[in-house]
Amino acid sequence: MVEDDETTRRAMVEILEMLNYRVLEAANGQEALETFDRHGGEIALVLSDLVMPEMGGRTLFQALRQRDASVKIVVLTGHPLGEGMEGLQAQGVVDWVQKPFSLEELAEAVARAL
Repeated sequence: MVEDDETTRRAMVEILEMLNYRVLEAANGQEALETFDRHGGEIALVLSDLVMPEMGGRTLFQALRQRDASVKIVVLTGHPLGEGMEGLQAQGVVDWVQKPFSLEELAEAVARAL
């Protein structure tokens, strides 16, 4: 779970843990890469915000693909993606969820991706 807003990140971690997922968290792309380097073999899916300080989502997705071409990514964003989704799919993005989203929308996106 990569999200720069701490309140949002903690809420999503709690939701995912209630759904019986084990969750690793990072506040930005750089932290996410460090976590991926330590736990890559244990990570089945990356849920990530798109717009973050230090390292944004697009840069993170490229770096993750360089480390593991099979990594699956679901984007959580408050910005409409529209045609931009095509470029993201080439970076391993398998789905996206528009913020704000419901518990059901998040659960469905995770289930589809896995």
